[in-house]
Amino acid sequence: MYLLVITNTGIGFSQKALEHAAEQFFMDDLSRNSKSHSGIGLYVANAVFQKHGGKLILENYSGGARVTLIIPVKQQ
Repeated sequence: MYLLVITNTGIGFSQKALEHAAEQFFMDDLSRNSKSHSGIGLYVANAVFQKHGGKLILENYSGGARVTLIIPVKQQ
């Protein structure tokens, strides 16, 4: 299994985003509601990871936000 952890030192995810971010067309920050943002990025990423048996985890920690991608590896 591969584990990819991405962190930042920002304000973190809102509770609403933690619950709904992987839903199609979800956008927590309405200021990003423009033609360049469609609310499908995490939805597509999550769907791809699930199709391959992986998992996408969003969480907050004391210093910001963390996105963890769990990617299974098939044994040959």
